[in-house]
Amino acid sequence: QSLRVSYFLAWIIAILLLMVIGGLASSAIRTGGQLALYDLQVKRFANELIKQVQASSTKQD
Repeated sequence: QSLRVSYFLAWIIAILLLMVIGGLASSAIRTGGQLALYDLQVKRFANELIKQVQASSTKQD
């Protein structure tokens, strides 16, 4: 019984594909987390701006 080189080559390709898919999934998760944090920072900044505008408009009245 001879072991074929193509058998090992197929397993190497399968493992490489799994590693590539894992890397892409990790990248997508990291990017999604960064976008969520960025969205939260933008909301906080907008709320602070609204508070300052409201405070300055009440001082002028």
